[in-house]
Amino acid sequence: MSVMYALLVAINDYPSAPLKGCVNDRNTFADFLQDWCKQKGIDLRSKLLTDAEATRDGVLQSFDHFESAGTDDLCLFYFAGHGSHYPVPPHFKHLEPDGEIETIVCHDSRSPGGRDLVSKELSFRIWEVSPKNRTTPFITVMDCCHSGAFRSSLIDKSDISIRELRSTTNAIPITDFYGFKQYTKDPDGRISPPQARRIHLGAARDLETAKEVRIDGHRRGIFTYSFLEVMSQTSGALPYHELIKRINNIIRKAVSDQSAQLQATQTEDKQLLIFSNVPTPDKTIYLISHDHDRGWTVDAGAITGIPAGDEKQKTYFKLVEDGHLIAVTGVYPHYSTVHDMTGYAKHQTYSATLDRLAESRFLLAISEEMDPGLKELLQSALPFIKSNVFHVTSEISQSDFLIRGTDLAFSLHRKGETAIIGQSMPVLNEDAVAAFIQEVEIMLRWYGIMLLHNPVSTIEDSELEITVNRVIETGNYEDHTKVLAEDWSSPVLFEYIQADGKWHKPAFQFHIKNTGSRQLWVSLLYLADDFSITNQLIPMQALEAGHDVWALDFDSAGRSYITLSLKLEDFHLRRGINTIEEHLKLIVATDPFDTNQFNQKGIDWEDPGRTQIKRAFESRGQIKRPDWKSFNISILIRDPGSRSSIYASSDKKPTS
Repeated sequence: MSVMYALLVAINDYPSAPLKGCVNDRNTFADFLQDWCKQKGIDLRSKLLTDAEATRDGVLQSFDHFESAGTDDLCLFYFAGHGSHYPVPPHFKHLEPDGEIETIVCHDSRSPGGRDLVSKELSFRIWEVSPKNRTTPFITVMDCCHSGAFRSSLIDKSDISIRELRSTTNAIPITDFYGFKQYTKDPDGRISPPQARRIHLGAARDLETAKEVRIDGHRRGIFTYSFLEVMSQTSGALPYHELIKRINNIIRKAVSDQSAQLQATQTEDKQLLIFSNVPTPDKTIYLISHDHDRGWTVDAGAITGIPAGDEKQKTYFKLVEDGHLIAVTGVYPHYSTVHDMTGYAKHQTYSATLDRLAESRFLLAISEEMDPGLKELLQSALPFIKSNVFHVTSEISQSDFLIRGTDLAFSLHRKGETAIIGQSMPVLNEDAVAAFIQEVEIMLRWYGIMLLHNPVSTIEDSELEITVNRVIETGNYEDHTKVLAEDWSSPVLFEYIQADGKWHKPAFQFHIKNTGSRQLWVSLLYLADDFSITNQLIPMQALEAGHDVWALDFDSAGRSYITLSLKLEDFHLRRGINTIEEHLKLIVATDPFDTNQFNQKGIDWEDPGRTQIKRAFESRGQIKRPDWKSFNISILIRDPGSRSSIYASSDKKPTS
């Protein structure tokens, strides 16, 4: 990658409600980009719009700047100015669970004849200038938007501005949206603009305001300031999901109700190193930071499987910087308190890894009937394997899972069951043993998340309406297809259907509505048969009382869909398996939580190296006690007929 194309927009001089810090933010951000690109050997090609240059038409036309970008080049849009919103039109309701549609307030937006630039129009413009085979996501950084108050000596509290203009009073006709003719429309009235592969970093949630404050004598947006502080402290060598958590650690020290947001059209892009297409290692990094009210905390809690422990058995994290061990003292839904941080700077954030849990999630035993040679090979390897998912026990009666070894192959089983979990692995050498144990970790982590629950939750079932719709119109995978609501209290069976000489995949829709009286935070995990886990259907988001959200997927053209098709891999059919079970795991909480750390690659049983990822669903002021709850929905995918029988006497994979 050799070039970064950047469009950087800042508006201070609004005709009404002017701001003072946006140009400062943009210029500081531009200086940062110049230094960063110079260090990385990247050619920076910037275009700047300031104040009166940044009209609605001026911003839209300036996206032509990106048309010269190649598939490997970086593209970045930065905006500092006012944001706004208005009630979401019914056509976009499936895309906006908060009930509002966001806008950028351009210089002429509130002048006679002017109007805001709607987020959907911006999304379309990005799609329009993005090569379809781009290897890097388009990056947007927005320091604008919505609500709150301050509490910190860092800020002059008498001098605070909000980067938000009143909600526009006149709803914009849908047909006037830029690019409307190329939006996807269905007979039920739902409309979706196409989306490019994109990473979005926003200053605040949709219902919050972004704050402009005085820092060191200069007007600054707290989001941009925090962004650049993190980059200066870490040299930018961290992934996006860690960047956003570090930004929020700084923001929280100054602002009580502003939280920066990270969104990505492809969930795995959150693992990329900033401004690159380089993925970070799978090892989870946690953040240790100091909070004025909570003291030292780590961003992992009961939702992520951290046990409370006791004086004899504690959970420990290890600082990446120096290997220092810190113990967990209290576990809450989305964070834990820690101690042993004496001497560390309270204004800094520290990276840490999980060293050991107070209790292992699972006990793993070795079968007594295992071939002696295999048993010796396995036992010689286990002492060098450190796992926070399982603990090896010699008491088979107390174990949860069992490793068996026959015919020079290892296999994993539930205790008392003969069925193999996943696939057995041939044991050729010591490396194969290590690879098998790594697969055991993946499989048991999957089981741990599937079984995750909170037996003492006060969140009532009546606070949520959960709908699983089966597609009953064979072969129609559009959003307007005919559906039937299913009873998901027991496993829901989805079968392939043969029609017109073809086998058609089953499909479903998933919908949640907050029927209670309080805000809830929700995220949906898909746990596939290959032990992959993804939260991309519903990443963690706030769901206000009375609001709803659909599980969404995107096709290769960037168009969103609420109809999600399911797939039974041919690999299973060749083994004589015509039914698999997968799971939807809905997690609900009263406070924000992070499900990105649940995401994991699956195991490709057909790949000798077993390194590829697959998935079964197919793409296209008052003190309160935090609480959480989970719902598990089992999905059975079955091929009932002749599609599976073609493998009865052949190992050949069919051509499509």
